[in-house]
Amino acid sequence: MKMFYGKDPSCNVSAAVSGLSAPKLIVFTCSEEGFDKAVADIEQRYPGVPSIGCVGMGYDSAILEKGVSVMAFSEGVTVARGILEDVSKMPAR
Repeated sequence: MKMFYGKDPSCNVSAAVSGLSAPKLIVFTCSEEGFDKAVADIEQRYPGVPSIGCVGMGYDSAILEKGVSVMAFSEGVTVARGILEDVSKMPAR
């Protein structure tokens, strides 16, 4: 499995994903004030690639309280997507 991790303290998605090519799945966190733009930027830059994003902090060797952090998988993974049902009953599925 090939994994990528990038981050940017100013919510700049282009800077955070610098060097990322051919992702099969993107998982990201972003501070609240930049979240909508981060979602739009990721969808525009990687159309059709499944992504999961939430408001939150990024973690690696340090905590990124503000900004965007992106984790992506590009090799050795198979991704299935769909709609989660019964989320109020089973939030982790």
